[in-house]
Formats: sequence, C-alpha cells, structure tokens
Amino acid sequence: AVPPAGASGVSSMRRLVRSLVLGSAWACALSLGPSRPAPALGQNSGGFAETRRGDVPEGSAELMTECQARGIPMVVMLNDYWFLCHKIKLRRRDGALCAGPARGWNCCQCLKTPALVRSHLNPLAVGANLYRYAYLTRQLLKAERILAPSRYLRDVFVRNGVPAGRITVCDYGTASPPPELVPRLRDRPRRERLRFGFLGSFIFDKGVHVLVEAFNRLPAGAAELHLFGVPVEPAYVEDLERRARHPDIHWRGPVPHADRWRALAEIDVLVVPSIWYENSPLSIHEAQAAGVPVIGSAIGGIPELVHDGVDGRTVPADDVAGLAACLEAVVADPACVARWRAAIVPPKTMDAHVDEIEAIYRELCGRELCGPRA
Repeated sequence: AVPPAGASGVSSMRRLVRSLVLGSAWACALSLGPSRPAPALGQNSGGFAETRRGDVPEGSAELMTECQARGIPMVVMLNDYWFLCHKIKLRRRDGALCAGPARGWNCCQCLKTPALVRSHLNPLAVGANLYRYAYLTRQLLKAERILAPSRYLRDVFVRNGVPAGRITVCDYGTASPPPELVPRLRDRPRRERLRFGFLGSFIFDKGVHVLVEAFNRLPAGAAELHLFGVPVEPAYVEDLERRARHPDIHWRGPVPHADRWRALAEIDVLVVPSIWYENSPLSIHEAQAAGVPVIGSAIGGIPELVHDGVDGRTVPADDVAGLAACLEAVVADPACVARWRAAIVPPKTMDAHVDEIEAIYRELCGRELCGPRA
C-alpha cells in the first residue's frame, strides 16, 4: 500500500518500491491520486471494493480498464515480454527464439493444442491471438508511465507496435554488499586456479548446459567451475549432471538470497550463459556491485551491462565452442580479470532507483499522498 501522508511516508514508500522492484514479473503497479478512494481487487475480475485511501492494487491487465475509468494513474514496469507473448520469454514451441508476435499471427504455433487446432488455417486460433495482441497492447497504452529495465526490452516493444516515446528506460537498482563482506570482496586472494561461477536457477533458458559443455573442453586442473543454483527443473538438472564430465566442476547447491554475496566472494568470474532474451539480469548487477567481472551471452540486454573486453566479455549465445574459447583465453591470461575488475562501473544503487520511482509516483500522485521528502 502507498503510505499515508506524514513523516514516515518516504520510508514506507521506499519499502513499497523495493517490494515492487523485486515483485512478480508482470504485475502492474498502480498508484492512486490524492483525492480518490482506492479500489481493491475482489474475488472476481470486476470486483472492486472501496478501501482506505492510498492502496496500490496489483493485478492483471483487466484491472487497468477499471483504474482508467476511475481516473487512477498507472505505472507499468516491463520485466519480461508477457504483454507480447503468452509464453513470456519469446521462445517458440519448437525451442527457437521469436522476434515477436507479428500482431498475434506468430502465436498460433505456441498454443498447447493439437497441431491442427493451432494451425494458421484455423480462424479461431488466429483470431484469438490477434485479439490477445490488440487487447493487451491497448491495455498497456492506458498506463501513464511505461518503464523498461533495458534498451533492448524497450526496442522489442517498439518493434511490436508500442510507440517509442511511451517507454522510459529505467534499469533496476542494486542492493549493496553487507559491510562485513566488503573487505573480502575488495581484497581477493590470489588463487592457484581461476574460479568461474554460475549463480542462478538451473533452468534451460539460463544456458547452464552450454557452460558445462564449454568447461568440459578445458584441460583438467586449468580452472574450476562452481555452480550455485536452484534445481527448478529436476529433469534438466539430471541432464546437467550427465553432461558434467570435468573433474573440476563443483556443485554448490542452492544459495539463500542473503548469502549470494558470500558466493560471489568465492569466485573470480561470473558466467551468465543465457540463451533467451534476458532483459537486465540481477545476477550481473550484483556481480558488478561485488567487483566480480562477468562473461555473458551477447543476447538481450546483457551487452548493455557487460562491455566486451572492458569489464568482461560477451560471447555468442548458445555457442559451446565460442564460450570454451573465451574461458581458455581467460585461463591463458589470468591478469585480464584484474583489468576487468578495475574497469567495472558500480551499478545504480537501490536508493537511487527508489528516488527515480518515487519521483514518478510523486508526479502522478502529488505530494499530499506521498508525504514530504526527507
């Protein structure tokens, strides 16, 4: 909920913004005007109940029509491609990446139905997808502010019919490492062997199999690979374990969110081998906040964060040979890691991000609702 006016308003707003930044992938964060009662989403799609002033509803695109009708300003943060793709990640049913819905025409092939039903010859399938695209684009454009965390994500929406002037690039803020770990992150010990690492979820789109196969090509004893991950897809994890033939691959298991900084302190280079259109991976933000260089796939918004040859490397996505060659080059010239580390520009802080979001909320809501600035 948006805080009531008063001295504690700003701190409450900061808690709200942090929860929204780290919240669900496609929820719409809707801010209220200062003189209107706030709606809350009821049990059915049209069920609004009058609640205390200052609530911020979160919900599906259906909610946007009601908010517009009541004159409630809306802010949408585009964290993925849901408004364009019902599969969210712009990956087709056959596994290939998709450039976009083509106003819905490309979406038939991804329906979870028999081939004949999802055929372009089926007017019902075509019509349903054309309608989804038109409806959700129309709903999105009802927002007063549309934010995107990367230029790449903005450009995808622009290529698929959203006016460029309606989308503002606003990258995520990053929390700072705990003070007690800063010396450990700053004064890294010289290791006998370089440690590459992966930190994230073990799912196909993250491309961990590409990293494992690439590391398999390094000679034994040349380096180490530490895999910190959540086994979201058990069958995929079993496949990874079958692929992992190198004796220097270490399975470190899941890392609680609070311990991610300790994991970053244990590696020299983070590898982000994603094979989907990543937007602005938090793992890269956090690695750079910890002073850890990144080798990332040259896909989606990753090249906006990792500058090839300056503070890390980018390699073609889903390219085992290319990634293996990159790892071999780093092993052959370990001094490059220190050069990259020195060139890292710290990412935007969470406080700076909160200030940006706060400014948008204040513009739309007015100072009476948000309270005075601290």
